[in-house]
Amino acid sequence: MRTHELAGKVTATRPAPARGTTAHAECWITVQVRNRIATGEWIEFVDRDLNCHSIRLAEMTDEHGAVLREAHPGQEVLIRADLPVGVNDLLRKRKN
Repeated sequence: MRTHELAGKVTATRPAPARGTTAHAECWITVQVRNRIATGEWIEFVDRDLNCHSIRLAEMTDEHGAVLREAHPGQEVLIRADLPVGVNDLLRKRKN
């Protein structure tokens, strides 16, 4: 039985303005959404070596900077995180 579902794919990353000291440089991660995601959910980024990096989705915007509470398939969103994420990494979430 599958425990996770594909939520999206990373299409770009760019540095975010500094907000403090973190282990990794904070960045905006552009994600092409494949299944609904919402702020407050736990999500994981999976790289090509199958390393997983989990975060609680705290901040998400559209391409114009408007804050979003949820995103739907086909949308492109920006997620702010301090994780080692690269282009073509996958985004997944636990199935409900």
